[in-house]
Amino acid sequence: MKEIRFGEAPLNITLVSAHAMNMEGGVQNHIRDYRRFLQSQGHNVLILAPRNSQDQSEEGVIYLGKARRINFQGTIVHTAILPVNPFELRRVHKRFNPDIVHLHSPEISVPSLQFLAQSDSSNFATFHAQYNRRWIYNLWRPIGIALGRKLLGKIVVSQACKDMFSAYYPGDYRVIPNGINTERFNPQTEPIKRYLDGKFNIVFIGRLEDRKGLGFLLKAYQKIRSQTDRPRLIVVGDGQLKKEYQNYVEKEGIRDVHFEGRVPNYDVPAYYATARANGIYCSPAYKGESFGIVLLEAMASRAPVIAGNNEGYRQVIGTRNEGILVKPQDTDLFAREIALLMEDEELRRRMADAGQAKARLFDWKYVGKQILSYYEECLTPKS
Repeated sequence: MKEIRFGEAPLNITLVSAHAMNMEGGVQNHIRDYRRFLQSQGHNVLILAPRNSQDQSEEGVIYLGKARRINFQGTIVHTAILPVNPFELRRVHKRFNPDIVHLHSPEISVPSLQFLAQSDSSNFATFHAQYNRRWIYNLWRPIGIALGRKLLGKIVVSQACKDMFSAYYPGDYRVIPNGINTERFNPQTEPIKRYLDGKFNIVFIGRLEDRKGLGFLLKAYQKIRSQTDRPRLIVVGDGQLKKEYQNYVEKEGIRDVHFEGRVPNYDVPAYYATARANGIYCSPAYKGESFGIVLLEAMASRAPVIAGNNEGYRQVIGTRNEGILVKPQDTDLFAREIALLMEDEELRRRMADAGQAKARLFDWKYVGKQILSYYEECLTPKS
């Protein structure tokens, strides 16, 4: 293992992604934002990731393994499940000669585990997911314990994630949350003009999967629309249930539901801005969330938030002033809470104030420093 002296010279840091980087996702955004922070501190950064069949080359990314589309716990992930040539792994490692290797979600990627097994750098890992099915932990437990010894430090993004992982893979974990890019998500972003017509915009941004709860939101919205035509529902995202949701809207005759589909990453802030201008952001996920980065994106944009009351989202929203947490399966209560926000402009303003203040605490300039400090702590010899 190389000797590292913090503060004396830039570090070479390799970030290993289990996910294909050309697909939208929280882990991919986390890695890119962390790379940007590290580069702002003067460090050299390389990303390793599996190649997706649709991938275009991206500067600063080396591709290892072929990503496959896998239905994993009800969500679609693009990761590599087959091993890659170990000589290629060693060649890449030797070429960049990293001081630190930081793996992200290595438990779902065979090439990530291979890279860890052969790495003689200072190795760290961040575990982003909280799995609902315990057999997944049991399946990986022998490998996790063996390779876990090669990790100097283990990071989890929330206490809920720590509680689950530490039960199966013993050891010390540091809770360091996901960061938020407050330059990208900010109240100065222009909303989408075609939606500034006086209607109350309920904005959903996420994958169209069961656990994200859009089906419950559609039913709650249907109840509100039976009383007033003021609201509009804007659905941003794609997924395996899109056709089912569209068929439901058509069959029930629910008006003013706009399926935007998958939008480019650079357009996402404008949808949060639309929720800020006259509306709310709604994320009714009811399970499988280890953190609430989408909530922070909305809060940083000063959009009032109503969300599913799951373990991950409770790590972000602590008081009703910061946001409203509901059990989305109770569509009557869900509808009443949305209607309350629609009618109470002062409540929305207070939530915007408190939400923005909360989001600032998760800015990358703070979260990034926490990760670097953790590296230094783990690499400092104990007296």
